[in-house]
Amino acid sequence: MEGLAVLAYLAVIVWRRDKTSESVKEIQRRSAAKSYLLNPEKWKARTKRWYAANKERAAAYHKAYREKKREEKRSYFRDYYEKNAERLKARARINGSVWRKANLDKARARSMRHTAAKLRAMPIWADHRAIDAVYEECVRVALDTGEEHHVDHMVPLQGKQVCGLHVHHNLQILPGRENQSKGARYWPDMP
Repeated sequence: MEGLAVLAYLAVIVWRRDKTSESVKEIQRRSAAKSYLLNPEKWKARTKRWYAANKERAAAYHKAYREKKREEKRSYFRDYYEKNAERLKARARINGSVWRKANLDKARARSMRHTAAKLRAMPIWADHRAIDAVYEECVRVALDTGEEHHVDHMVPLQGKQVCGLHVHHNLQILPGRENQSKGARYWPDMP
């Protein structure tokens, strides 16, 4: 009889533990949060040590988590877009044109960066800030002179005999008419 009493007692403990495990976890989370607020540097150092000691385990966990959440995120955004497609399109039309007018240099640089990437003419070592500075200067010159100016590739990106890169050393500012007449036919030191 004593054996049955012990088993019943253990069953009650297991049942209570299952029922209270969520509340216990919540209490532990709150306690950890309070401890973190009291000494965040200690917790950061502890976390850093754990990651250093368990790099493969952490990487595997994060990879599995991203895989698990990827489809959830896709379906969430797909559903959100389907429900709000018209509103999102209208907002993009309005905000896109307003932003473009306010940031003409950035819009032009972004567009050319996209074109250069498609042509595989933008190396990974390209200095994006220097390229953006050329486009800013082009807009400033156009405003100062009142004449349309373009950012030109000295060595064209798609020439018949030579193809240049989209890097700041290959960019120059030309009046629009001169750039359009030049086309992709001429470059410095042309044979």
